[in-house]
Amino acid sequence: MILVGAALFNSSNQMNGASPIQPHQGTAFAGLKIKTPDKLLLQTYNLLLQQCYASFLYRGWQYSDTFAKRHSRYMQQHSVNLSLILPCFNAKAVLQQQLPVVLSFLENNFTSYEVILVDDGSEANEAIAVLAKQYKCKCVTLPQNMGKGAALRNGFIAAVGKVQVFLDADIPFELDVLLQIFQLIDKGQADVAIGDRTAAESVYYLQVSWLRKVGSFFISGIAKRLLRNNITDTQCGVKGFSAAAAAQLFPASIINGFGIDVELLYLASGQGMAIKKVPVKLRASNPSSVKIIRDGMRLIFDIFKAVKYHGRNKI
Repeated sequence: MILVGAALFNSSNQMNGASPIQPHQGTAFAGLKIKTPDKLLLQTYNLLLQQCYASFLYRGWQYSDTFAKRHSRYMQQHSVNLSLILPCFNAKAVLQQQLPVVLSFLENNFTSYEVILVDDGSEANEAIAVLAKQYKCKCVTLPQNMGKGAALRNGFIAAVGKVQVFLDADIPFELDVLLQIFQLIDKGQADVAIGDRTAAESVYYLQVSWLRKVGSFFISGIAKRLLRNNITDTQCGVKGFSAAAAAQLFPASIINGFGIDVELLYLASGQGMAIKKVPVKLRASNPSSVKIIRDGMRLIFDIFKAVKYHGRNKI
């Protein structure tokens, strides 16, 4: 009842311009704010779900069977076909340029969809919220820069799509990859579908710097040996999940940085989920904020951390 009251009070405050109630500060969801133009019921539900996630994860609890069944029924009644999650950091200019293109593509190819902007503690976070309101997107705001993994966890909490996809905010790939991922998952051919820059049909490596190529091959080689699967490209910036797979994988993840990609694939493989690869075509080669050596070392550390935490035989 406390959580319900907090969520209702939160919704009322947001409608009146007041600051929302903050989740427990000891969790990865501290300071989470969701701004959405949806109806009051959906807004209230998302706020309630956010509070429940924070509370359950902080105490190390799992969903009760009753709550899980109610959540499943609600998702069936209120979900859309596709949720597109765009994690971003100081990306106002990029989003201003790319959002109209993305929304036009979705409008022409999907009967129902939602776009969720996850602001990972940008310096001008209000600008992202304004953009979200302008283009009728959901907006999730983190109180500080916490990393790609934390941004994705918070973004997927707000998602209600039957198929849920995350994509780098600069939209580096041709958007038809979204259709390929959606069809694989919607038809039940995959639980998880990932972009693969090494696929024969992909157009990628000839158009990026040799240092980035080497870095990608090196990281993927380490990940492949540690995770013992046939995935050769773990870091491609587009991945899709069924709603059921996303609900299972993201709450279980612990990595806040770039290693979240490897961790999700590790967990999915351990759960016996069907993982399919799709080719990608480079749409734009924008300057990357990723530092090959520095972030590469952090990524390797995250990979070992995930393997150690979850354990090879404990998934």
